[in-house]
Amino acid sequence: MKLASIGAGSLYTPDFALMLLEMRDKLQVDDWYLMDIDRNRLEVVAGYTKMVLDEGGAKTHIHLTTDLSEAVRDANYVIATIRVGKAHGRVLDESIPRKYGFIGQETTPPGGLAMGLRNIPAIVEIAQKTVELARPGAWLINLSNPAGMLTEAIYRYTKCKAVGLCNWPRSFWTHIAEAYEVQRDDVFLQLVGLNHLNWARAYIKGEYVGKDATRKFAENMTKKYGAEIVAKKFTFPQDIVDIVEWPLIVQYNHYYYMMDEALADQKEPTDTRSQMMLENLKSSLPKEVLNKIDLTNVKLRAEFVELIEKITIELYRQKSRDGIKLIAGSRGGEGYGAAALEVILAMENNSNQVQAVDFPNLGSIPGLPDDIVVEHSCLVNAAGIFPISMPALTPHMHALVNSVKQYEILACEAAMEGNYRKALEALIANPLINDLPRASLVLNDLLTSHKANLPNFSEAIERIERGERPY
Repeated sequence: MKLASIGAGSLYTPDFALMLLEMRDKLQVDDWYLMDIDRNRLEVVAGYTKMVLDEGGAKTHIHLTTDLSEAVRDANYVIATIRVGKAHGRVLDESIPRKYGFIGQETTPPGGLAMGLRNIPAIVEIAQKTVELARPGAWLINLSNPAGMLTEAIYRYTKCKAVGLCNWPRSFWTHIAEAYEVQRDDVFLQLVGLNHLNWARAYIKGEYVGKDATRKFAENMTKKYGAEIVAKKFTFPQDIVDIVEWPLIVQYNHYYYMMDEALADQKEPTDTRSQMMLENLKSSLPKEVLNKIDLTNVKLRAEFVELIEKITIELYRQKSRDGIKLIAGSRGGEGYGAAALEVILAMENNSNQVQAVDFPNLGSIPGLPDDIVVEHSCLVNAAGIFPISMPALTPHMHALVNSVKQYEILACEAAMEGNYRKALEALIANPLINDLPRASLVLNDLLTSHKANLPNFSEAIERIERGERPY
């Protein structure tokens, strides 16, 4: 089997190597092509990844390339982990919206729109090359953010067989299994919604556990992260749980249900989640590494990520085992390698596994169009991916999903056309954006700040820089 990783300069690439070693009795990858446009970074990450495979006795052959066509040619599966603009682009995505009183987070607007505008043309090119050059029936597995928006773009602009993945639904599944002290396959989650806007109900060995899942989930998370962090980041007040009627609510829904609190949290001198990650690292890393993680001037999650990337790249260059420990315990993308390879494993072994993925609705969630990409529980086997019938959304859930999906569709069109008006319409379609004049100001700032990576918007950016209206 040939596997291609696009954006393989990602610091998570060695995590894929660990998963390949863990799954090698069931999944044999003969050739693994690692492709990235940054040759220097690719060589460092690939060298570390090869070390992990060699130490584990893997027979997989590693190939490095900066040529997309070479990477995907005759591939059975293509995995995308791209980030146009790199870590500093994320800093801009999180910091600029805060200047205008909006949420500053990389996957939700306004910053999430800027990320989508940069990543969508790239993911569409990868999908087109996959259709053209990969083996017939090859699957593209998208791990790039915003995962739902990018997967939507793939299905709107190409004929590629694709699935989007976020590590959080998989983590949700794992945490519930741990909370009830059962195996993962003893749990079924009815997960519905969109990427970073979803809800779930849990069944344990065929029995619906209702709101007990809320309590159990909180207890399990508290053991790992402490009560203060869990209350602030991972759970919701009981009043909200009761009105929502779905006991498990993804953490990103805080932005929609508790926006005032989310905006207030942004004003704290340091990022709470970064502090949590640093505390967790203290048990696994030596002092000489921990001393390099100075949070004195870190106010954004993105600044923490940028700092961790710099330290990790150096550890990878030194072939230090602490490199993979640092990235696994500090970034929030843990489980990406497993999520992608579990989909491949289910397809290759026809194992009929249920996964929560970003995939066309196809009748799964009542009342939503068949062709839009949603995040939902699906059956994965050798024949492909098959959505499972879900309960109807409550009225407010339906309204939120429709609004945010319209935002994603407009974002896809704006990115491919370089259309400023559609980009602005995308913002004001989203419930998180409640002021049109400020939406226009933040969009102008994001576009001009990212202009090196937004060639489709060159005309609009020139007008903005001349002080003219861009539409």
